[in-house]
Amino acid sequence: MPQTDQPLNQDVIKDFRENNGQISGTYPLSKPIKGIPLLLLHTKGAQSGLERVNPLAYLAEEKRLFVIASDAGGQKHPAWFRNALAHPQEVTVELGTETFAVRAKALEGEEREIFFQKMAAIFPVFLEYQQKAHPRLIPVVELIRQP
Repeated sequence: MPQTDQPLNQDVIKDFRENNGQISGTYPLSKPIKGIPLLLLHTKGAQSGLERVNPLAYLAEEKRLFVIASDAGGQKHPAWFRNALAHPQEVTVELGTETFAVRAKALEGEEREIFFQKMAAIFPVFLEYQQKAHPRLIPVVELIRQP
């Protein structure tokens, strides 16, 4: 069974799955993010080899999915990002009621900046996180659906 170490994530994951991929605020720790579009990202632990699951805000654009590895502005990249890069072919996404395989690709340069700004326009907190994380450049990851 996939694991998460954070109580917030446990509530969000339960809420997501009980409400067909929507966050309804059913649980105390999921209330603050009610209505935010989320996906569940499954990765294989880079060191442990265990399956992990993380709820993430996303941007969908022309059948492309993007997420931001902000770690709430922390000084290090989140574990899910390191896991996805260590095992890029072993990443899956739950989106709504659908689950599918993806390949994680960190965007670079101008493409990273374009999609970071698009995400920040929807979720302004990412701008605050980038300031807090400085000098770390917060990665933007494209989740490419696999056949």
